[in-house]
Amino acid sequence: MTGAKRLPSGYLARGVPGDYDGSVELPDAVHEKFCQLVAAGAQHTSAIRQAHPKGDQLKTPVQSARALYDKEHIKRRIRWLREQKARTFASDEGIFEGFIAATERTMEAIAELVELCRNEGLAREATAARAALGSLAGRTFTHRDSMAKADQQGRFEATRAKLILKEILD
Repeated sequence: MTGAKRLPSGYLARGVPGDYDGSVELPDAVHEKFCQLVAAGAQHTSAIRQAHPKGDQLKTPVQSARALYDKEHIKRRIRWLREQKARTFASDEGIFEGFIAATERTMEAIAELVELCRNEGLAREATAARAALGSLAGRTFTHRDSMAKADQQGRFEATRAKLILKEILD
């Protein structure tokens, strides 16, 4: 192979040793962002477009995403991030806090989108995003309050929720 540098023996990728378990952020920012997005539920093609600096200009985003996802260090990082999310949601003290934190991050992102649309003169898009934010907020608070009430009345079994979350996230 001329031009391409070979990895030292025992490495999965540049800066990623063979015994990498996924618990440490990847040295390549594109790889890390891709893993974060996929672990959060993004489709592979969407994740590569968002993670890559020239994402919208990729000629073969499906193939690029597949090639990246097939790398062992990428799989390990995504697995670890998903397991971490499951641990947060499934801990006794974190089940509601994790749900609330995730929905609040989503609502903040939509609010930011509304502001960006407004600043760019995209009134129709800002109105649509604002409507989505209102709908999401109403549903989120209704479900959160129902879950908290059920927990207080002892009708919510945390161990069952942990099993369900584990199944969903695996």
